[in-house]
Amino acid sequence: MTTFTKLAKTSIAATAALASIAPVVALADGKVFSDVDETSSHYEAIEALASKAIITGYPDGSFGVNDTLQRRHGAVLLYNALKLQAPTNLESILSTYNDVNKDSGYAEQIAAVTEAGIFKGTTGAFDADGDLTREQMATILVLALGLEDTGEDTGINLANVSDSHKQNVNILAQQGITNQLEDYRPHESVTRGQFATFLYLAQQKVVDSVAYADIEEDGYVPTGNAEFNIFASTEFFAANDTNMKYVDTTAFKVYDNKGLFNEDGTLAEAYEENGLSDDLIGTTVTVQVKSAVDEEIGKFDVAIVDGADIKAISGTVLLKGDSEVDFATMGSEFQVDVVEAINYNNEVIGDDASESIGLENLAGLDISSSDNSVFVVTNAGVLTPIKEGTANVVLKWEDKTFEFPVEVKEAPVVDSVSFTNGNTALMTTLFNQVAGGFVVLDQYGQEIANPGDLEIVPVDPADGVEGLTLTLNGNTIEVVASGLSDSVVASYAVQSANGDVLGEFTVDYTEVGETAEYYLMPTSEVSDFVIDYNSESDASINFAMIGIDINGYISEVTDLNNYTVELSGVTEGSEEATLVVAEDGTATLSATPFATETEQEVIVTIKDGNIYLTDGQFSVKNTTPAPAELQSIELANGVDAITISQDTTFDGISGDLVGLDQYGESYDLTTVAAELNTTVNGETIDLQDTATNGDTAQLTVKVNDIVKVFDIVVDKQ
Repeated sequence: MTTFTKLAKTSIAATAALASIAPVVALADGKVFSDVDETSSHYEAIEALASKAIITGYPDGSFGVNDTLQRRHGAVLLYNALKLQAPTNLESILSTYNDVNKDSGYAEQIAAVTEAGIFKGTTGAFDADGDLTREQMATILVLALGLEDTGEDTGINLANVSDSHKQNVNILAQQGITNQLEDYRPHESVTRGQFATFLYLAQQKVVDSVAYADIEEDGYVPTGNAEFNIFASTEFFAANDTNMKYVDTTAFKVYDNKGLFNEDGTLAEAYEENGLSDDLIGTTVTVQVKSAVDEEIGKFDVAIVDGADIKAISGTVLLKGDSEVDFATMGSEFQVDVVEAINYNNEVIGDDASESIGLENLAGLDISSSDNSVFVVTNAGVLTPIKEGTANVVLKWEDKTFEFPVEVKEAPVVDSVSFTNGNTALMTTLFNQVAGGFVVLDQYGQEIANPGDLEIVPVDPADGVEGLTLTLNGNTIEVVASGLSDSVVASYAVQSANGDVLGEFTVDYTEVGETAEYYLMPTSEVSDFVIDYNSESDASINFAMIGIDINGYISEVTDLNNYTVELSGVTEGSEEATLVVAEDGTATLSATPFATETEQEVIVTIKDGNIYLTDGQFSVKNTTPAPAELQSIELANGVDAITISQDTTFDGISGDLVGLDQYGESYDLTTVAAELNTTVNGETIDLQDTATNGDTAQLTVKVNDIVKVFDIVVDKQ
């Protein structure tokens, strides 16, 4: 037990000293402290910290929520929160100060937070009895809990903050720990209740535990014309430049972003800045993850196997003369997934963060060929095929040797074609261009992207049909029939440049019969009969009338100038719809805009004199959204209430009002008139009136006919 031989100067300070070490005992009414109930804005923080024995109250059962906090008590609270240990070189550390020694009250706690770099003192003094200011509190919380600068511009006013504390006050704003952006009141003393809330909020930004997924492996297929995989044991955790990294570094962090420790928690001698090192191969180490305050939050064992259990399947390298295949990237990839990170409130604050590492970067790895007459391979991983055959790629690493077979084959050549639409193309006399596609394969059945010159020839020269024209456009066969009067079936072949037949197909030309019925068909890029005045759609449709024979073939394209065209649903020539027949015999239907979000049907009927031939139903509509209208008013950033500071003039809203339209999109409120009315305890007050702590306040906002009432929370932090 620590003996205090030097007491505090005042009775109040002495009472507070006892409060820092007194146990927490619940009162008869169930409350932990007599002056802290659920209505207090600091209730949640005080209850949480008291449950962990980080803070305690006075002997009379009170907490002293509004009492100022001295610097020595701030040291004690952080000593408890961080679970620090008293330094063994107490006297040496305290020599930094001219007003604290090993016999001073809380000497061990002051020395511990000094050694941890949290407290520094000013002008050679610790000033143990001095009040802790709000800007000093910001700095010690940032240093103690490792809170990071996110780079966010919060707009906080730092004009009255001391230079040495500006960055740390800004970090509290970035992390959402303070909402006092216009005036942080940096030089005011901190109360015990305020410090509890700030410490509690800061703790929630620090990870408390980490769960890990299993180490996983993933076979890697190297680049080049090679087909093989190399796999490795799941026990193997390769030494590499990156082993573990986290995504949400603002919410939590790991010791040096990676943590390699011995089982007893001490830093391993082989630890490197970039992670595991090669000289740990053959051992099992414990990776220990620490919080920003060096508290262990999780660890797991990793076996570094002496010579990874590399397993391989046969590979294939295609012989291409003096060509080279790049094996430099061969190897297995491993990854460690951090599946979730949990803060002090057991809330998941990060997940699915992982990095992959590979075998290819292992120091000392030697690569060679078991038979240089089949292929040679450099230690850089470049393989050169020599002749057909099979040899092994030999990997030597440490005192282990691994081999896997590689088969060298003849280079691929054009061997055959595979037709994508079967072997038959069906032709008609109108709209009669038909295309059939194919892919060229090598002798191994693999597609060849650049097969060289190919041509289309009749299977038998005597089978050539005059009137059928076949052309080759890349890997597409285009067929056009012209001037034929009888049905024809002809056989053709795809032939390589050296005359080899790669594949055969047939062209079936069928003579079209007389027209059996008529249809309307769009002739523009529009594929349906819909006119839409939405700016992203079509406002007119061009169409033709075609004839179809009894077999379903197109027999003719008619000239609509020779027929009667009638409209129903609207009056032809009116402002609602217009139909124009062009010289080429096609027609264009246009219509004027209807009201937004409406639709009307228009029928086009084609007649030959009084004889009905066909009709088409057209849909004319306007899907343009109706103009935006204000539907609701909310507070920005998703907050539910307006927060103002105790004893601070309420001259506006903390956070802008935002409007939403009927589509859920933002609505500009600067274009509408707004009325503001504030009531406190049922009485209307002016917005310039002073709001005091404990007020129950509401703000009524009226924009046009929309009325919204917001709660006002008076809370000094």
